[in-house]
Order: sequence, then structure tokens, then C-alpha cells
Amino acid sequence: MTPIEGELAAVCQSIAEDGSLTEHEVHYLADWLAQNPAARETPIGSQLSATVNEILADGVVDESELHRLAPLIGEAIAAQFSDQPSEPVEARVNDSIQQQPSDRVGLVAGVKNWLASRKETRQREKLERHEAERLRIMLRQQAIQQLIHRLRSGEGCSSTVNGFITKPGEQICWVESGVLHELRVVSRQYVGGYSGARIRVAKGLSFSVGGSQGQSVSEKGLVPVSQGQLIITTQRLAFVGDRKSFAAKLDRLIDVQITLDGLQFSETGKQNPRVVRFNTTNGDFIVAVMNFVFPGQ
Repeated sequence: MTPIEGELAAVCQSIAEDGSLTEHEVHYLADWLAQNPAARETPIGSQLSATVNEILADGVVDESELHRLAPLIGEAIAAQFSDQPSEPVEARVNDSIQQQPSDRVGLVAGVKNWLASRKETRQREKLERHEAERLRIMLRQQAIQQLIHRLRSGEGCSSTVNGFITKPGEQICWVESGVLHELRVVSRQYVGGYSGARIRVAKGLSFSVGGSQGQSVSEKGLVPVSQGQLIITTQRLAFVGDRKSFAAKLDRLIDVQITLDGLQFSETGKQNPRVVRFNTTNGDFIVAVMNFVFPGQ
């Protein structure tokens, strides 16, 4: 919540404190909004301003108009307790108007009804998101199981990849687009000092007997070096890129770390690890494939 949204919430809360909404308070809210243009730029402030102007346009404020304004004031107050996005304000207000009885209802009743409806809607949306995520995970697990079944049947996921030649008996198990990164020096600086005795010759001034000494300090980081495809076979882990390619035998890998969007591995005889960042989040598929092809699994 921005500062101006907080101020608007405080104004609406002061209006709601006595449990009723009067014509005087509608004029007060209209004046405050007129003096604070930044508040009118916010989603709820814009809706409040438009509604208040419509109510005051004919010079008469009736019960139905106060009833229409109450849920909007409730929206402004509730916004300070949650920054989560929800459905458009206008839709919520229209629903609230249709659900309220035709007789007189105070501001507190209107706000309470709106908050109850809002809570129910969010609980329903939360359950729907949970179910959608559960279904997504289930379908993904089924797809992984089907992939492993094909690999065990000797089908593989691809017969050829441009720029990559398979060896006799080698089966391509997975191909993933990504970017190859290598650990390189990204900055270098010289840190110096003095050796020898220091002789004070005056206040704030000294003289060093000896010479200067220092060392070059470098900072390393991962640097993208090639765009291409990561290839996992029954024999090798390879990368075919536009500027750099490599192929490492599986039995030479000494450490493999996989995340949803990347893979890092170290190879016997190589000082620095290699890192491939995927263009997708297929790390779970790659974990399953590596478990299938890695020696000893």
C-alpha cells in the first residue's frame, strides 16, 4: 500500500467509526478527494471519486446512493490489511448492491456484508488455486513417468539433434534449450600497502622507509558464453551451442546439481564447474532423466 492509499484508508475509517453514513460525510469525502489528486489516481480512489461525484451531481443524496457508497468505503478500509489483488471494484460493488435488502442499511452493515462476501470469495479462490496446482503437479508426474517408460523401452525422446553425432548404441534421452555459463574473472583490482619502518616527521605526516607492496585481487562470476541445447544421452552430457560446445562422459561426472531452471556439474580433470541455465522450468524432468542414465542408478 502506498502512502496516499494509507491516507485514503484512514479518511474512510474515520467516516465509518460512528457506524452511519451521512450527506455531510459524503461532502467531506468529496472535498478531501478534490484536494488530493494523487488519491484519485489509485484504483479505489478513482472509483470513490466517480461515485461521490455522481451522488452529488443532482444535489440530492438518498438512501440508495449511500448504500451504493458504503461497500466502496469498506474496500478502501480493507485495502490497508491486504495487498493481494482481487476482482475489479466495480464488480464487487454491483454484487453488493444486488445482495443487500431494499430497506435502510447503515455503513457498518454494508461494510460487514461486503467483507464477508470478500472473505468467502478469497477462500474459494484459494481452494481453486490449490486444486489447480495439485492437478498441474499430478499431470507433470504422469508425463515424467511416461517419459521414463519410453526410455526404458528404448524409444528415446529424439533420434537426432543438429550438430550432435551419437555414438553406436547411444540413445538421446532429453534435449533442453538453454544458455551455457562459465566461471570467469569479472573484475580485477590492485590492493597495495607499504613495508618497512614509518617515521613521524610532523603532525599528520609520516615517512615510510622501504617500498610499496600489494597484490592483484580478482572477482569471479558466472558469465553466459553460448546459447544452445543441453543434450542428455545414455553415455554423455553434452551442450551444442552457437559459440561453444562440449561433451562429457557420464562416468567422468563427479557432482551434479539440478534446479528447476538450471544444471551445474563438475567433471574429473576440470577445475571449474559448468552451468547451463534452462529457458524453461523442466528441472524435474531432467532429474528423472539423470536418475535413469547415471551409472549406478
